[in-house]
Parts: sequence; structure tokens; C-alpha cells
Amino acid sequence: MTEQKDLFFQGVRGICIVAVVLIHCMTGAMFEHESLLSFSYDYWIVFRQFINFPVAVFIFLSGYFVKQKEYGKDSFKAIMRRGGRLLVPFMIWSLIYTAYNFVIQGFQINGIKAVLHILTGSASGQLYFILVLIQLTILTPLCIKCLESKTLNRLAFCITPFYLIVLYNIQCIYKIQVPFYQTFFPAWFLFYYYGLYVCKNKKVFLQKTNLLKALVFVFLALLFSVFEAFVLKSFGLPDGFVTSQIKLSSFCYAMAVIQLLLVVHNIEPSQRFSRLLVILGDYSYGIYYVHCIWLSVLTKGITFLPIVRDILPLCQIIEAGLAIALSYGFIRITIKIMGEKKSRFLLGF
Repeated sequence: MTEQKDLFFQGVRGICIVAVVLIHCMTGAMFEHESLLSFSYDYWIVFRQFINFPVAVFIFLSGYFVKQKEYGKDSFKAIMRRGGRLLVPFMIWSLIYTAYNFVIQGFQINGIKAVLHILTGSASGQLYFILVLIQLTILTPLCIKCLESKTLNRLAFCITPFYLIVLYNIQCIYKIQVPFYQTFFPAWFLFYYYGLYVCKNKKVFLQKTNLLKALVFVFLALLFSVFEAFVLKSFGLPDGFVTSQIKLSSFCYAMAVIQLLLVVHNIEPSQRFSRLLVILGDYSYGIYYVHCIWLSVLTKGITFLPIVRDILPLCQIIEAGLAIALSYGFIRITIKIMGEKKSRFLLGF
């Protein structure tokens, strides 16, 4: 990356991948009913609200950096090119995680179940993100057309809010975790479309904006997220939804974070993050694929260290740090062995 702007957003990606890994570290669910360690459960609920922004930001950046002119020239070719870069690594990593679950984890997986795991991204929790990107890539030409119409533009911004209304009704009535609710494109469409919208209307966002106001919005959205989490918990909703990135307050928080990033970048285009975050941003796509294997290995090791396990913040820091370091090392070694071109095509890095 040679441009300052690229370095800035690579740093943003670096922050996001650290947040993603932290989300997938050991949870506090096991401490909910332990009298001496119940603080770990409350800490986990609150901490998750702080880091419930990365997927939304990643998807926003995916839309922001779409080369819209390419879709105008030959949308099918553009979809095939971008979709292929997503689909091939997704299928390979789905196979890898399915094999890992069967051979190493000892999960009982029959033929039909294995196929479903591979096709739906169920082999590992983070793979749904790639399926979302594939869906949004297919919809990109339609999104670009919506940007050119005031009516369609407004309707496009309503897709995700409508999806949330449906999701909340199901969650509140049946008190269950809706299967694959994070995998369907409407859940994240708002952020992708907003990325396209901001890119197309850069002049609007290049105006001077109040940094203090953006920071206040982030703070208020975060308070709202913590408040909603405990309200949802009091209504008996599952922890998976209480800590989810897909809920009203989490989306408000993620949007506030995105606005803050745009403000900071517009006020100071040469703003840089630390070199470490930029490096993590460069390898964020690969780390996203790899880190869950390392976390699985590390979690088994930490169970033999009850002192570390019982101090959840310390446990998460150790897990996240080691998982990121091991993922980075694995990626670097793999690239050297396979070559950059083949590694990128097959494994995504």
C-alpha cells in the first residue's frame, strides 16, 4: 500500500481483525451461575458490546472499495472475478474445517451433514461472513442502480431495519436463536450499501465534520448497546442474541464507529495507525480464515490452567495474542511454500 488513505484503512482492518479474534475467544457464559466468578459473565456481556463492530466495518469497507465503474462496463465479469476470489477459498476452508472437526475434534459427521456444513459455512462460525460477501457481490449491480434513484435508494436503506424487525419478533416470541440469521444478506446489507453510497458521494463526506460530535455518538451508542444487552437478557433471550453484532444497538454502535472513522480520515487524510495494525490489516483476510483453528487448540490448553481460565480478561488477551501470532506465522510460511499467487487463489492470502 503506497497511499496514505490505504494505510489508514488497512489499520482499520487491523483493529477489526483483533476484535473478531477477541469475539471468538473464550466466553463468559460458563460463569453465569457461579457465585464467586459471576463478575466474569457481566464483564463478558459488557465487553462484547465494545467490540461488536468489526463485521459491519469490514462489510462497509467491502462496499466502499467496490470499483463501481467495472460493474457498469461488464457486471457479470465483475461478479465472476470478485465472486471467484471469495468462493474458492471459502470452499477449501469449509473442507478443511469439516475435516478438522471430524478428525481432530471427533465430531460425528455423516455425508449429508458434511455437505451441508461445507455449503452453509457451518464448519466454522466465522465462515458465514464469506457467504454474506458472495451474496452482496451478486447484488452489487442492482445496488449501484439503486444509488441512481431516490426512491430505490431510500428503499435500499430500509432492507436491514425491516430484517431486524422480523428478527426481533421471532426472538421475542419464541426465545430461540434463529438459525443462520447472520448468514442472510439483509442482516448486513445496510453497511455494504452505505459503503457504496459514501464512495459515490465522497464530496458530501469530504466536508469538515465535528470530531467531538462523532465521539459523542459513539459513546451514546455504546451505552445504548450495553443497556439493550441487559434488557434483552432480563427478557430471557439467549446469550447468543444478547451479545450478537446483529441487534439494533450494535448496528447503531457500528454505524457510529464507521462515521467516526470517516470523520477522522476526512479531517486528517494522512492519519496513520501503528505499523503492527497495518500489517495485521494486510493479513486480516487470512487471519479471519485461520484463527479459529488456533483458538480451538489454545482453548484446550488453557483448560489445564484454571487460574488463567478463571480470569476471563487475562484468558482472552492470551488467547487472542497467541492466535493472531500463530495465524500470522502460518500465513507467512504457507505463502513461502506455495507462492503468493497460488496461496491467494486457493486459501485467500
